[in-house]
Amino acid sequence: MSTEIIPTSVGETLLYTEVMKKAEQFEQFFVEAIEARVESSSLSHSEFGRRVFESDSGPRLWRAAREQGRKRGLSVGEAYLMAEALGIEFPALIWEIVQEAKHKGILT
Repeated sequence: MSTEIIPTSVGETLLYTEVMKKAEQFEQFFVEAIEARVESSSLSHSEFGRRVFESDSGPRLWRAAREQGRKRGLSVGEAYLMAEALGIEFPALIWEIVQEAKHKGILT
C-alpha cells in the first residue's frame, strides 16, 4: 500500500495508509452495527443476505462481509439495500451508525 501524504479538510496531512485504516475500521463498525440490527429484527441473517444481495448466494456474501479479517467490502449501493431490507431510510441509518461510531471513538 502506498504511503502517499494527502491533505485533510483542516490543513493537516495524513499518510494514505492511516486514512485507509480509518475507513476500514468504520466499514467494520458499520457491518457490526448492521449485524446487530438484523439480530434485533424479524429477519434471519440468511434472509437478510438474500434481500440485500438479491441472489441465492446472498447468505454466503453477507457471511463473508461479517467475517473478521474479511476480504469482501461493501458498496454504497449494498449499504442502501441493507437499509431497505431493515425498513430504515438510508440517511437515517447512516446518521445513526455515524453517531454510534463517534460515541465509541471510531470517528472523531
